[in-house]
Amino acid sequence: MAYGIVVNVDYESYEYEICHLLWTEIKSKMLAAGFRLEGRTFVTDLGEDAACARAREVIASIEGRFKFQPRRISRYVKDFYGLPLDHRTDLLMASGAQPGRAGGDAEIRPL
Repeated sequence: MAYGIVVNVDYESYEYEICHLLWTEIKSKMLAAGFRLEGRTFVTDLGEDAACARAREVIASIEGRFKFQPRRISRYVKDFYGLPLDHRTDLLMASGAQPGRAGGDAEIRPL
């Protein structure tokens, strides 16, 4: 089962340059930690506990490297959460289409 980690940097409240630098570092470190990027979600086949622990380790390593003073890195991050991806629905697909197949009756599942 795939598990996703979402990290959104708070571009609305902080300077673009700082947020962009932070996002670039988060992306690089998450990919190096074994996640793959699908859209804006970091995905892994690890279970929930292991995926969340690894994501927290990545963020902690970035905080130690950058010294975001006087604020902690968590203030620059708007969203940081994990979710199982086994019940996601791609809303960009044509209505009724199933992944890998045109047409059909796809079951719509809650996110």
